[in-house]
Amino acid sequence: MDDDAAIAQALTADSDPQAVTEALIDLALQAGGEDNVSVQLLVVQGEAAQTAVPPPPAREIPAPAPRRGIPGLLLVLPLLLVGILAGVLLLPWKEWLAPRPP
Repeated sequence: MDDDAAIAQALTADSDPQAVTEALIDLALQAGGEDNVSVQLLVVQGEAAQTAVPPPPAREIPAPAPRRGIPGLLLVLPLLLVGILAGVLLLPWKEWLAPRPP
């Protein structure tokens, strides 16, 4: 008997919720559960609903707002220019500041 069939049999074998819970715990222990086995059994009384609950209405995802402000390239371009100019202008200083060989 597979696990699903054993669980179904334990659920339908008795009408006492305590007995069903104990049977399910015994099945879990027999299947290899060593400790900390817990079972929650809900007893629902009344008739089952015949109609399914309709899904919630679909929401339309709004289009992203257009970007405003200065594009990133215009912000990065001046930084690149400053870096290039600094490298070119400070290149001769390396020779002047370097220690001279004796």
